[in-house]
Amino acid sequence: MKTYILTLTFAFGSLFSLAQKNPDIIIESKVNSVKFYLGGAQVLRSASFELTPGNTTIIFTDLPNTIDPSTFQVEGVGSFTIMSIKEGYNNKPKSLPKEVKQIKDSLTLLLSHKEDTETAQSVVDEEEKFLNQNRVIGGQQNGVKAIELKDAADFYRARLSEIKKTGLANRRKISKLNEEIERLKARLYPFSSERVSLNQELTISVTTEKAGRAKLKVSYFTAAAGWEPMYDIRSNGPGSPVNLVLKASANNATGENWENVHFTFSTGQPSANATPPTIYPWYIRPLPPPSPMVLGYSERSKKMSAAPMAKADDAYYELAEVAEVAGSMADYSQKQDAITSIDCSILTTFSLVTSKDPLIVEIEKQELQAEYEYFAIPKLVPKVYLMAKMLNIDRLNLLSANASIYLNNAYTSSAYIDPAMARDTLTLPLGQDNAISVTRIRIKDFKAKSFIGTRVTETIGWNITVRSLKQAPVKIKLTDQLPLTTDKTIKVDVVDVSNGRVNAESGLVNWDFNLDAGKSQTVKLVYKVEYPKDMKLVLE
Repeated sequence: MKTYILTLTFAFGSLFSLAQKNPDIIIESKVNSVKFYLGGAQVLRSASFELTPGNTTIIFTDLPNTIDPSTFQVEGVGSFTIMSIKEGYNNKPKSLPKEVKQIKDSLTLLLSHKEDTETAQSVVDEEEKFLNQNRVIGGQQNGVKAIELKDAADFYRARLSEIKKTGLANRRKISKLNEEIERLKARLYPFSSERVSLNQELTISVTTEKAGRAKLKVSYFTAAAGWEPMYDIRSNGPGSPVNLVLKASANNATGENWENVHFTFSTGQPSANATPPTIYPWYIRPLPPPSPMVLGYSERSKKMSAAPMAKADDAYYELAEVAEVAGSMADYSQKQDAITSIDCSILTTFSLVTSKDPLIVEIEKQELQAEYEYFAIPKLVPKVYLMAKMLNIDRLNLLSANASIYLNNAYTSSAYIDPAMARDTLTLPLGQDNAISVTRIRIKDFKAKSFIGTRVTETIGWNITVRSLKQAPVKIKLTDQLPLTTDKTIKVDVVDVSNGRVNAESGLVNWDFNLDAGKSQTVKLVYKVEYPKDMKLVLE
């Protein structure tokens, strides 16, 4: 247990060393605001009370056990002096909150209604069974008059119809009751035997010379809450901007519910090591020569093999390469640069119960200008993909996060945004476009092989055709490849690439061109491979 001595004085004057000791004040404080970090959260709670002259002990009760006690900070408002603070635990059994009793009572009532409905349904099922078993009227010797048969049929039809309707209503009622029961069980989960206890306390000793209203603010850090960034990337296609929406997935596993609380989302990570590393002199020394391999099983070698391997001296180092749209919470957030992070404060309040379900909040919207192009690698997939290239993203302070991509308000795919890899340009796929097709067909004229002595020459050619059904011109980028070799007996020559750009190191061939509406364009990829005739190669 730690005790912190603070010297915060709110009223100047002499304090009596033998001041009157007042009764303790037990406080159930309220959470006012939460600052979410990428790993943890800073919680601020407060309470107001009346002070009388003398020394008073203020006890904040029912604090979560998930608090890091070394992070407590206390601030006072009023004419008093904080003398000390001390954290501890109250192991007395505590009664559950009032809301739990209300939930349990509602759950009991719903279970009773469900049981009554199931009982009623069983009676209906038995009546239907009885009715079906007694459909035969009259005997084998005596017939049934037409009027009696009609009355029996009318009764059977009417009663069976009523039974079916009652059964359907009962099943629907049971289904709704089950949904409500599961919802209440989920609300009870945080208060089950697996819940986090609320038995941590903070004791604050204060002194004052005069009576008056006082207020204490207590803040602390907890690792049982935090937020995770996620993005929505929305576009209406070429010619339109890209809307980048940053959303926060906030979680609360502290053991207490937060109601009507102001939230701030910070990119900071308080749990990260704040102390920079220290670099020491680096001495380069030769590595010791390897020990000779011992062959055979002499007594000495047995001792050597049985002994543990010695650790290398720490002094030795080895180098290696290494239409009008509805608004969202983003419209009510304020973004500001903190000293070591960026904070987004939401101007409205939220409630977040302690559970497994996160709260999703939009905290920032940005409209970005984008360049669009259609991209295809028909050798791998005969599909054309729409790509959006966003420039100057280094000014956006992007976070590493998963992104959901929407084209014309329809979900198309997901991606992962890594700012370290994106630098100043971010290129993302928006999905396949079936209005543009691509084919890659082998050219028959280049299927023959020619033999000269012990060598074989084989020419392979492809026609790659892109066809557009779009109503406007589009920008197309195609990628294919030429084979590479490190074998000196194999020779690869380029025959025809239709003005494509060839990367000699990777073998990739790229074509960029504009395709008019309703038009098609074909490029060729032809290469020649010469190799020994006794060698088997895959050249397609």
